[in-house]
Amino acid sequence: LKADKKEYELGAEFVRLYRGIDSINGGDDTANQSWIKSNNTILNGAPIDLIQKIRGLVHTIEYVDTFRAKI
Repeated sequence: LKADKKEYELGAEFVRLYRGIDSINGGDDTANQSWIKSNNTILNGAPIDLIQKIRGLVHTIEYVDTFRAKI
């Protein structure tokens, strides 16, 4: 991916999301998979579905960042 392309930016945001989830779950892959597939009442859907669109990806990242700030 080229750093000046939108695909690069989106990839970097996806990595940011993964690292946030992984941090919250203490590196537990099973917990990460469960979280991303489960319905989240605050996000109004399962993160795996929401992150298919840019708006959902950004909203999910904001949620994870907020949750991490409480830890």
